[in-house]
Amino acid sequence: MTEQEWLDCGDPTRMQQFLDGKVSERKARLYRSACSRHIWELLIDPRSRTSVEVAERYADSQASPEELHQARIAAGQVVEENSVYDVPFTAYLATEDHSSLLRVAETAANHAGGWLYPYSVILHCIFSNPFRPSPSIPSGLTSTVVSLAEGISTPSGTFDRLPILSDALQDAGCEHEDILNHLRGPGPHCRGCCVVDLLFGKS
Repeated sequence: MTEQEWLDCGDPTRMQQFLDGKVSERKARLYRSACSRHIWELLIDPRSRTSVEVAERYADSQASPEELHQARIAAGQVVEENSVYDVPFTAYLATEDHSSLLRVAETAANHAGGWLYPYSVILHCIFSNPFRPSPSIPSGLTSTVVSLAEGISTPSGTFDRLPILSDALQDAGCEHEDILNHLRGPGPHCRGCCVVDLLFGKS
């Protein structure tokens, strides 16, 4: 895959294959969690939803390995009890300890109309442009930028405030078009957003 193919790609299967084995476990976990979030209304068992929430917190060192282990057990129980296998399995995938991205979007889309394109948008949101180094952020970020970014990165994910964050970054001296345009884009956006991670130095 070339850089232009990546930027234009709407096929998450190709994108997952290209990234597999090249990303951090944290980013991979947040991607798997985001795919579960995309079919949240289908995860009707609270154990599945809780498992995804624990996985997200674990990715940012806000949950312990034991909490993640218990979440994995609970998510696995839902899979075993459910005749609709793929939907709860997405929650189980979020709790697994590996960096694989393979088959994630396909699994999430299987009982959600089969439409794969939104997962390519999620991949772009989390992994940005893997062909280039991360852009630089102006030093001395304002309290407004930090406050907005912290609120957006919480489990509640106030992603509707991303355009406001874009304006605040621009006011702070950021002129990088890709950063500003990403924050102003329609999304879907998710936890692990490449720009918010960049502000906090996360990978």
